[in-house]
Amino acid sequence: VYLAASQFGLRSSIDKSEHASGFNAPDFVYFATIAVGTFCAKAAVWAQTRDRLQVSLFSSERGVMRRLLDLMCDATIDLDGDLRLTGQFPQFAGMLMLEPGRM
Repeated sequence: VYLAASQFGLRSSIDKSEHASGFNAPDFVYFATIAVGTFCAKAAVWAQTRDRLQVSLFSSERGVMRRLLDLMCDATIDLDGDLRLTGQFPQFAGMLMLEPGRM
């Protein structure tokens, strides 16, 4: 079929040069690089936004919890990982009848 079509000056759909010109490897690599880069950038932005939202939510929850405890309790304290006081707590010192600087 290809031979007969070429004798009459017609191009066949089997012509390899037509398929070769339709596929360009550098263009495909460029497109794939852009697609992968866009996907990675979008994923990084979403992850960063999610992390910021979680930190913000945690901070606001901690603040709300602190205010509720201050309303319901006579004294509240903060402890670190070694179960030591993290600062001065005058209400707690008053409950123990200590000077605030002795804690």
